[in-house]
Amino acid sequence: MLDCITLYESLISNIINSKQKNLEEEKAQEVAKLQEALQAMQVHVEEVKALVVKEREVAKKAIEDAPPVIKEVPVMVQDTEKVESLTAEVANLKVIGLLSYLFPCALALWFLVFVCYVYIFLYFF
Repeated sequence: MLDCITLYESLISNIINSKQKNLEEEKAQEVAKLQEALQAMQVHVEEVKALVVKEREVAKKAIEDAPPVIKEVPVMVQDTEKVESLTAEVANLKVIGLLSYLFPCALALWFLVFVCYVYIFLYFF
């Protein structure tokens, strides 16, 4: 009778150890996948930064190479308040447009970093 109990306990222990090993392997694989995804996103961000720098340099060179055009045109402004409000609205729209482009990218990157930290935390604790 004691042999059966001992055998049963060893079988249960082996099953538990096997499940724990499987879970640890799955965690390690998931962490590796997330780290690869994070590295890929970081590479993409660096590429985008390089493109922005290159575009900025091209724009500066184009501005320097362009001949200056100075032409005085009389402007008849009848409603300066309306012009100022429209100018402010255009500036706001430019900011909103830029934010609507950058926000999803930043949010996705933050979420990926958060998930990586959670998995790393769960893996070590």
